[in-house]
Amino acid sequence: DIARMALEFKTHTILREVPGSTPGQSIFRINNRNVSLVWEMLYLPICLRTCIAISLAMRFIYATDMHGNAQLFERVLKEAEKKEIGALVIGGDMTPFLGFDAMRIQRAFIEDYFLPRLEKFAIKAGKPVLAMMGNDDFSINYDLLEKAEDNGTLKIMHNRVISLGRFNIAGYSFIAPTPFMLKDWEKSEDEIAADLRKLSSKTDMGRTVFVFHTPPANTSLDMLYNGSHA
Repeated sequence: DIARMALEFKTHTILREVPGSTPGQSIFRINNRNVSLVWEMLYLPICLRTCIAISLAMRFIYATDMHGNAQLFERVLKEAEKKEIGALVIGGDMTPFLGFDAMRIQRAFIEDYFLPRLEKFAIKAGKPVLAMMGNDDFSINYDLLEKAEDNGTLKIMHNRVISLGRFNIAGYSFIAPTPFMLKDWEKSEDEIAADLRKLSSKTDMGRTVFVFHTPPANTSLDMLYNGSHA
């Protein structure tokens, strides 16, 4: 696998092994001709260096549903600073959800803490941040993320495909209808299915990680405190 990945990286081609391979030797199809890849220790250091670069490009820290917990967010940033990663991925519900004044509180949190802290992270760590909102984040504050994207602080994932090395990450914030009060990020199942068909058509599914804010239905991941499913 190491040598195959190195050859893929060099030729920008997804390799498929063809019949005729033997122990110690694999045969792949490249540009309509068979290419033999012999497993020799001579080539291993080159393959290892190439594959380390490839794996780092798709190694990332994923954090979601921090709900304005600054202490937790600081822990995530510290881990992201010291780890060998290609990106920090924030999957939504980043802001506090507190009472009837939550909209203003969320905006202040994004403006006064979240974005300034990410700017410092970008300067210190030099690692990209991919982010999107979740169903507890008021969409009226989306403009703050757009401005942050314009100045290079982060990249918005929602309904987009973002290249991360030779792989892609695609994000999607909408969830199916729930019993919760905020409805900014809710759509019907049919609408979500249509959106995801369009989104998936923009990328190579075999090289893409999809970040969905909604959990899989009727599993322990969508279960509420009372045992019912969202």
